[in-house]
Amino acid sequence: MNRERSATQCSVSWLLQHLDDQGVVVIDCRFALGAPDAGRDAYRAGHIPGAHYADLEEDLSRPPRPGEGRHPLPKEAAFAAFLQRVSITEASRVVVYDALGDMAPRLWWMLRLYGHHDVRVLTGGIAAWHAAGGVLETGAVPQADPLTPMYVSTFKAEWILDKSDVQRLSQVRRVQHLLDARAPERYRGEIEPIDRKAGHIPGAVCVPFTSLYSAPAVLRDEAELRDILDPYLDGAPLGVSCGSGVTACVLAMALFEIGKQPRVYVGSFSEWCADDSLPIATGDH
Repeated sequence: MNRERSATQCSVSWLLQHLDDQGVVVIDCRFALGAPDAGRDAYRAGHIPGAHYADLEEDLSRPPRPGEGRHPLPKEAAFAAFLQRVSITEASRVVVYDALGDMAPRLWWMLRLYGHHDVRVLTGGIAAWHAAGGVLETGAVPQADPLTPMYVSTFKAEWILDKSDVQRLSQVRRVQHLLDARAPERYRGEIEPIDRKAGHIPGAVCVPFTSLYSAPAVLRDEAELRDILDPYLDGAPLGVSCGSGVTACVLAMALFEIGKQPRVYVGSFSEWCADDSLPIATGDH
């Protein structure tokens, strides 16, 4: 896949040829839950030349209020200020990357959510860049262009599910159209390393985000994605979730790649399980 032929992916070969083009903006999204400094440290140790850094908890979410999921969306003004800081305008050609394919799709989806259409995820992430002979730059975040205008959002509220939406789906027995991107053992409730309860939203179906990759950060081709996702594409609205609205964006990206537009439940299971009035399922169903 290359940038011209994929709705979501950018090949390393394309980026090697176009890295210095005017308007191309590259964002490093590496982040490790439980080790919040690890991504920034990895960025400083070596990143694609000229890339800015996006911190999941400082730039791509905000501190949660009681009852919210772990990574709620930032306020529109705060996200616009971040985009200005990393020199993204409506005309930018944006490439986002990480190491494992778990974090960059969040920024890919957020940019699409806020109306930016020219954004792709780097296939294979930073490892693929390095393997292809791409050099790495060390040090701090590059300075943004001080003349970058403030990004003007066209927020698409219809791309989001909230907790009340999921509850309504449950009442009409349609929660089977909510896909859960977490690992099967977390979905089944066998382990829960982060959230206060274990299990899943009743009726949600487990489609681990890792199953959508043929290798870390390498999205499967369209035929393979259809084989995985077609069983859930019966014409009904489709929602995606995870623990806190991050790896759910991998599911969103894969569905977008095959021409579907899912709705992301940003609060996801961390928000659902914070409400003691809501049921939680365990096991395979």
